[in-house]
Amino acid sequence: MEYEKTGGFFYRAAPQPFDPKKPTLILIHGAASNGSFWEEQAGGLKDTVNTAAPDLPGHGRDRGPAKDSVRGCADAVLAFIDAVRPPGPLSLCGISMGGAIVLELLTGARRELFASGVLINTGAKLGVDRAILDLIERDYSDYIAMLRLFAVSQNTEPEKTQTHIQEIAKCDPRVALGDFQACHAFDARDRLDRIKAPVLVLSAGDDTLTPPAYGEFLAQKIKDARLAHIPGAGHLSPIEKPGEVNAAIREFLRGAGQ
Repeated sequence: MEYEKTGGFFYRAAPQPFDPKKPTLILIHGAASNGSFWEEQAGGLKDTVNTAAPDLPGHGRDRGPAKDSVRGCADAVLAFIDAVRPPGPLSLCGISMGGAIVLELLTGARRELFASGVLINTGAKLGVDRAILDLIERDYSDYIAMLRLFAVSQNTEPEKTQTHIQEIAKCDPRVALGDFQACHAFDARDRLDRIKAPVLVLSAGDDTLTPPAYGEFLAQKIKDARLAHIPGAGHLSPIEKPGEVNAAIREFLRGAGQ
């Protein structure tokens, strides 16, 4: 999955060029990450949809400045869509902070733009432990070392997540801290009834950062939500268990008429 650049936005897309006869799934990465996170989904879902995975401002190849709120990131995704104009109908998929961005978009002023959404390991409120914020601010390398312990299931082979953790390590620590502060401030609990599009909520059995209870709450509060569970995976389940995650997304999109 090679980088493309359109209108100042860096993104990864599959297939290249887009298939005009297929819908498009916009893949939104999490905190301190970038579009390369979705490598397995771009390759694994191209038989079903076009995929576009942008680097959010200040992440990956984008030199920023980074946004300081989930709403700011959502506005950047809308600007990306307006610039790239991928084939519709459009669906959204986000993990963790990316899931919060999806919720912001599905409850926002332009929510009718999206046919469906996929929420992976996220929540309507993403309170971040003060210890994590302090660790990132004090010593980002220590945070990266800890990430290997609390973001990944003990059942996952280390080599599966090594490349992505190296990508997170490249993130500017100030950007990473800003991402987690934005997550901490995010709260969409009183807006979930605005979501009219069908939504797939994916949780992971060994996720300690956004436990399955977060997904259960979303599935209960969103009118047209379906809940699926990925056992034996942690917070990085799309990398840890790509086959299972892709199968769940594919089944959902086909059921939603895409």
